[in-house]
Amino acid sequence: MGGSFNWIDSIRFPNRLNKSFENSNKINNESFIYEDLIQVDMLDTYMNLTLKSVALLHWSFHFCSGARFILKCDDDIYINVRNLHVVIQQLDSKTPRVYGTAVTHLKPLRPALNNKSNQPADDSDKWIVNQEMWPWSTYPTYVSGGCYLINSRAIGPLLAAAQTTPYFPFEDLYVNGLCARKAKMLGSIFDVVDDLLDEEFWLVANYVTWLTICAEEMAASHLATELYFNKHQSYHKWSVIFNWTAMIE
Repeated sequence: MGGSFNWIDSIRFPNRLNKSFENSNKINNESFIYEDLIQVDMLDTYMNLTLKSVALLHWSFHFCSGARFILKCDDDIYINVRNLHVVIQQLDSKTPRVYGTAVTHLKPLRPALNNKSNQPADDSDKWIVNQEMWPWSTYPTYVSGGCYLINSRAIGPLLAAAQTTPYFPFEDLYVNGLCARKAKMLGSIFDVVDDLLDEEFWLVANYVTWLTICAEEMAASHLATELYFNKHQSYHKWSVIFNWTAMIE
């Protein structure tokens, strides 16, 4: 497993910021030089993440039809490429599915009423949802948006479901929960954890991705991963075992 992984193409989706011409010029310059950016004509706000994620599906459907899987990942998530490669080899590429970390039994964060609330609600909190937007007491199970893997056969059904599913600003709940359920799509999960690397390299050996909180931790993750796999030259691609659980029923 010491070879390169050129089979992974990295494409970033920056949004146009109408108020920052300097950033826009830098983005256009990088796109011209490296051709690794897909721009979406929208404001880069948290409430527009769903639009960006649907744009990713739309672009993938039209321009990446030959890809077996599409990996969507935030820039604070470290990807253990070797373990990801192992996982992908074990997946059924013919069944439409979304893979990632399952979020279950999550309750909406409501605005504080008369200064009384059992939740730390703040009117400026980006996760606050009123009764009109979501009248139910809990969210359905969905795959977290930090990092998830989409089978290419799932992209069409997800796009079709998005055409008739009312807009919701939380992109992971919308795409990997509401639209996935409407498309009657099954899913599985692999874990994303926020633990620091330990001395036994347990995280490196057993996980596909994990959250990092700073650039130094991202760099440390990469160094630890390289040290671990360089040390275990006899590592066999089928020696890593992951726990899989049903996500959407």
